[in-house]
Amino acid sequence: MIEKYHPIAKVTKTSGFKGDVCLRPLSRFFDEYINEEDLMVGSTINSAVKIIVEMVCGVGKKRKFKFLGFDSSHSAGKIIGMTIFVKAS
Repeated sequence: MIEKYHPIAKVTKTSGFKGDVCLRPLSRFFDEYINEEDLMVGSTINSAVKIIVEMVCGVGKKRKFKFLGFDSSHSAGKIIGMTIFVKAS
């Protein structure tokens, strides 16, 4: 069976020096999906790699997201412009 992935957000910019990023939701179900374990980030689903949300801080549109393995603004800058996908259930 082929696994299907749906885009839920786009990485727009870094925030701070600790690897936080800002996301622009692409789905109205973004809040339900962002805490899933099956998140992938990449320009396309074929080039995407698995990521894990480490921390979310802030409220509403001012939220910042920290992903495991991105510990500096330089490393987080590499995913700017990429899309976050979630496995369809």
